[in-house]
Order: sequence, then C-alpha cells, then structure tokens
Amino acid sequence: MEQEKHWLKIDTYNAVRLSEYRGKWSIMAGSRGDNDTYDKWCNPLKWHNGENVAVKKKDGDLLVLPFQVLLGEKDQAINILKNILRELETR
Repeated sequence: MEQEKHWLKIDTYNAVRLSEYRGKWSIMAGSRGDNDTYDKWCNPLKWHNGENVAVKKKDGDLLVLPFQVLLGEKDQAINILKNILRELETR
C-alpha cells in the first residue's frame, strides 16, 4: 500500500511533501490540479560532447524520475532542514 501523501500547498499550481523510501528522506515537488496534487516528474540531463543531453534508458525511451531533493537518512535530513530554516530566518 502506498504511503499517504501529505502535500503542503505553495500556491495555486505547486506543492511539496516529505517522502521516505528505504530509509532515505526527500522533499518531493508536486503539481496541483483541479481536484488533486500529483508528483512532478523530470527528465535528467547528462553532459555529452559539450552540451546537455536527455538521459535515455537502454530501450531508447527517455528516463523519467520524480523531482526530488534527497536529504539522506532521518537524522541527517533533520539536520539539513534545521540548517535550511536557520539560513532562511537570517536572510
């Protein structure tokens, strides 16, 4: 069963949520629709021959991943988020 998603609304079109997968925590980006909020997905790029090129899977299809910021294991994630909050408060 998929974990319940607790989205935090940013504005009309965007949201974020905290996610845990195999002991690693991430901040996930979301898109808000009329009735629901969905994970944002992205196509990673790699540097090849002097330009950014979309990463493809072995079958030739584009690689698509959820848009996320990895924070690490729980204690590390808490420390990172505290530091981000501290920096935000001082700016």
